Amino acid sequence: MTTMLDDIRSRDSWGARYPDGDLTLTGLALEVFGHHSVTVQLSPDASISAECEQMRSLESIGQSRFGTGISYNVVIFPSGRPYQGVSWNRRGTHTGGRNSTARSICFAGNYEVNEPTDAQIATAAAIYAEGKGRLWRQDAPLRGHRDVSQTACPGRHLYERLDDIAAGGQLVSNPKPTAPTPGELIVSGRWGRATTWALQLELGTPAAGVVSS
Repeated sequence: MTTMLDDIRSRDSWGARYPDGDLTLTGLALEVFGHHSVTVQLSPDASISAECEQMRSLESIGQSRFGTGISYNVVIFPSGRPYQGVSWNRRGTHTGGRNSTARSICFAGNYEVNEPTDAQIATAAAIYAEGKGRLWRQDAPLRGHRDVSQTACPGRHLYERLDDIAAGGQLVSNPKPTAPTPGELIVSGRWGRATTWALQLELGTPAAGVVSS
């Protein structure tokens, strides 16, 4: 049976020209990080050739910044099509201080201002689920780049969907939760980033994504 990991388009398919990372990695990754590329925002019906062009552009950015080719392990476009970046067993340059122990899932575009598509969420959810025990540990958390660095990455709209991806993408059709009014904290039975955000509003804590004392 073909899996989503099998459907990831190869480096050869988009015309990779630069090094495939800088180091061969062994063992399962400990974490998975979500990123956004902050490059051209293609439409969901963009052509494969347009996506391949953007992959080469991303590769050029990584090469010019770090000298090791494309930074991310897999890049997912609004169409939902995934492309292999740096190979799973090679070290990329996506999450400072964690490149040797983590892997990355990058959404092509800017998700501080744009919403990820359902197709992107579904693809990312399948990759994350299928990678457990194969590419990363069964208990490897899916986190946002901003959780470990001073950055807006992967953008607020994608960050809000990381729990949906980790849960298998089954919440893609649910509307976003709204902030409760003061004195009203609604509990759905599932703790996630939206719950943290609501609790912050209730407690008056300013740090996004972190419940502070």
